[in-house]
Amino acid sequence: EEALEAAKTDNREKAKLQDEAERLRKEVEAAEGRAEELGQQVEEAKRGLAKAVETKRALEEALQASRRREAELEEAVEASKAGRQETTEVQEEAERLRKEVATAQGRVEELERQVEEAQQRVAEAEGGKKAAEEENWSLAERLEGLEEALEAARRREAELEEAMQATRAEK
Repeated sequence: EEALEAAKTDNREKAKLQDEAERLRKEVEAAEGRAEELGQQVEEAKRGLAKAVETKRALEEALQASRRREAELEEAVEASKAGRQETTEVQEEAERLRKEVATAQGRVEELERQVEEAQQRVAEAEGGKKAAEEENWSLAERLEGLEEALEAARRREAELEEAMQATRAEK
């Protein structure tokens, strides 16, 4: 009877260990899924960052071209003032270009802000991915320990089964 009670106790412990091992396997799978999802977010954020950087570079080039054209028109305005030639048209064009330069400058500043935000999102996503990977390792280690305990419980169960059979044989 003692052997039977010990076997029942061992079976309950074994069932608990199996349940815990299964729960940890599911947690490991979930952590792996989160790590993969975060990895995709990192890649997506990096693509967004690269696109924002390229757009910013193109706008800066356009801004430089507009500034050069503005300077040329300023020179033309000065020349036309001296010669009184087409002053109004040149001044209107110069004013239009000043507005374009101001608009382009605003867009460059907005893109710089977007680039900084994208860099921050990349850093956050990489940090989240690393944390998920660390959690995954921890869960995997716990799962391994539970599997070892489960195997020990199975060995103990086999020993008790042998003892019960020996006791039956003696009776």
